Amino acid sequence: MNPSSSLLFKKHLRSSIAKVTAVMCALLISDGIISAQEVLHDYTQTVAGGGIAASNELGQIIILDQPAEITQVTFAAESGPVFGITSDIEVKLYAIHTGSPIPDEFLWSGVIEDAQLTRTITLFSIGVPDISVPRVFAFTIDAIDSDFSVLLNGGGIDANHFGNFDRGIYFFNNQWSFIGGLYPLAAKFEGFSTVPEPHSSLLMVSAFILVTTRESLSKWVGCTF
Repeated sequence: MNPSSSLLFKKHLRSSIAKVTAVMCALLISDGIISAQEVLHDYTQTVAGGGIAASNELGQIIILDQPAEITQVTFAAESGPVFGITSDIEVKLYAIHTGSPIPDEFLWSGVIEDAQLTRTITLFSIGVPDISVPRVFAFTIDAIDSDFSVLLNGGGIDANHFGNFDRGIYFFNNQWSFIGGLYPLAAKFEGFSTVPEPHSSLLMVSAFILVTTRESLSKWVGCTF
């Protein structure tokens, strides 16, 4: 292949690869194989007073539309009966696989260090390293340096709130119990939705790569080598 033909061939091949990559990403995202990060559940736009309080691990059962990978957790909290406390807050995620809404598999924990809990409602956030959760899971918090109770605030009424949930839970005397009524806590979960066994886009991507590659090469069959 002469130099000029070789340069044109390489330029055309790079263009074809770029087009293939763009189409692959679009198809894979649309079919759920990969997805853009999104808000999966959110009741933090307006935070109501009140909520559930305990001096140990407490949280809520969350129900998503489908399994997901969590990348960030946000929640609203304040101190309990005392004016204010400073404590590390441990955040945990649990899977719920059984019919009973009780956590049955520990997934992940992370710590917000030296959190300032006062009688003013405060939003706290913590990054999560792409932890996979089933459709039904639970999150909890625990002020691990304090014996005083912490109040997880309720999510107020807001048109932008969305997501399903079950009751609040807490862990005491080595067992899980329910706490409070059936209302949302002010929590937000961000991450990536996942869909099991997506096949259609893989077939479309494979066919597209094959056709594009054949077209790219066929244009250079008559080149002089």
